[in-house]
Amino acid sequence: MPRVDSKYTLVILAAKRARSLIDNNPDLVDVATFNSVSVALREIADGKLTWTMDVPNKDAN
Repeated sequence: MPRVDSKYTLVILAAKRARSLIDNNPDLVDVATFNSVSVALREIADGKLTWTMDVPNKDAN
């Protein structure tokens, strides 16, 4: 899983992207399926989606 740091990140990223696809956002890859989770996972595997981890600022009190 070089695209994400853990399987939990993969699940969350795929679920959020699948919801986005259900809301009629365009596909970033051309696949032969209409399953939004499959499309989301293919987009992640092809490097079309990126993510960043938000690290809380220790001084933000």
